[in-house]
Amino acid sequence: MQQKIVQFERVSLSYSEGKNVLHDISFSLAKGSFHYLMGPSGAGKSTLIKLMYLGFRGYRGAIRVFGRDLVNIHGDDVAAYRRQIGVVFQDFHLLNHLCVLDNIALPLRLKGESWLEARAKGLELLNWIGLKGFANAVPQNLSGGQKQRLAIGRAVINRPSLLIADEPTGNVDDENAVKLLYLFTELNKRGTTVIFATHNRDLALEFPQPALYLEHGELHMIFPCHERKMSSYA
Repeated sequence: MQQKIVQFERVSLSYSEGKNVLHDISFSLAKGSFHYLMGPSGAGKSTLIKLMYLGFRGYRGAIRVFGRDLVNIHGDDVAAYRRQIGVVFQDFHLLNHLCVLDNIALPLRLKGESWLEARAKGLELLNWIGLKGFANAVPQNLSGGQKQRLAIGRAVINRPSLLIADEPTGNVDDENAVKLLYLFTELNKRGTTVIFATHNRDLALEFPQPALYLEHGELHMIFPCHERKMSSYA
C-alpha cells in the first residue's frame, strides 16, 4: 500500500458565517505523486494550499500531512513542520535587498547552516535551475521567468518531502511556463510529492498528470488529466 502524504477528510472552511469557501473536501495523495490543482478563480485553490502549510486554522474536518493531524501542531512545531514543505508563490516573495545566491541560500541559514555551507549548496542549485552566472544579481534585475526559477530553487533547497506551487506560471509567458513545469516534473522524478495549482489547461494537457478540480468550493477528481475528461471542466 502506498504511503499517504496528504489526507483531507470532510474539510470545510468559511470566511464568513453561512458561506463556505471549501465544502466537505476529502482526498488523499500518495507519497511521490504529482497532482494538478485546478479550477476557476475564486474556487478555493489558494485556500486549500494555505491549509496544508498552516496558513489558515479554524477549519472543520481533519487534515493529516506526513501522518500528523495538523490541529495538533502548534508553537515551535509549526516551523519544524513547514521546513518539510516547499512553497512556491505566484508573486515570488523574493527579498530584494539580498542577491540571488543569498535568496536561494536563506532557508538553509534559517535552519542553522553557515553562510559558507548554504551558499555552496545554493551555487549548485543555481546551475540546476538555469541561473548559473546570476549569483550576484539582485532579484529586481531578473526577468519574470528567472524570478520564478529562483523562487522554485529557494523552495526546494531544503529538499522538501512536499512541494506546493500556487499558480507558479501565472506571471510568465508560455515558453517559460513549460520550462518551469519541466523543473517540477524532474523534482517529482527524484521523489518529491508535487501539488501544482494552475488555471492553464493547455499546460496541464502538455504534461498529463492526475488533477484535483475545485469549483464553488467543492472537489472533483480527474484521473488522468487529458483532453476528453478535462473538457467538461473547461
